[in-house]
Amino acid sequence: MDSKRKNNKYIYISLISEIFLLSFNPVGLLAQQNEYADSLFNRLDETNKPEEKFKIFLLIKDIYQDEDFEKAMQYARLALMEAQNSDLMKEEAEAYFNIGYLFEDEEDYNKATENYRKAYDIYSDLDDDKGIADISFNLADVYKKKGYYQLSMEKCLEGISIYEDLNDSEGMSNVYNCMGSLYKYQDNTAKSIEYYNKSLELRKALNDLDGVALCYN
Repeated sequence: MDSKRKNNKYIYISLISEIFLLSFNPVGLLAQQNEYADSLFNRLDETNKPEEKFKIFLLIKDIYQDEDFEKAMQYARLALMEAQNSDLMKEEAEAYFNIGYLFEDEEDYNKATENYRKAYDIYSDLDDDKGIADISFNLADVYKKKGYYQLSMEKCLEGISIYEDLNDSEGMSNVYNCMGSLYKYQDNTAKSIEYYNKSLELRKALNDLDGVALCYN
């Protein structure tokens, strides 16, 4: 094991010890969370399987995602360390994806981009087309929010090409919606409506009511 892996392992052990102490404090997490959270912590304490630990860390991250950024980030980073320590490359990419999403949600677009790119590089090494397309869309979304419309469009085109090959309607609808916004911001109303309508038709076919409402908006 190289020095980086060893350091990750020691940090991982330290972090999980600290978080478990907080989690089982009667005035901490378990006093506030439901039975689902209890079962996740029990499963985490019982399993020695890296893949299962990784999934549980991300499930716990989901619990905190909308209410406690710092706690959600701690579990996302624990998932990343679990993947790195166990040489789980696809899971490592997924962890970077989740970390990037948390930063994007906090409007820290530079850190979001940094982590999305790390995920993109791993998915590229693995020839994981679905992963590449998903990260391309997320990067397009971040670039759009930063006002980098040309970069955003380039990532949209990369993503849509892969999604079309995969026949991934949900992915295509997301990219079309992003493209509609890009054209809107550049005052190209006709193109904007064209791509919003493309997204709308796919969302209708998927019975995605939230997505349909978004397109109409």
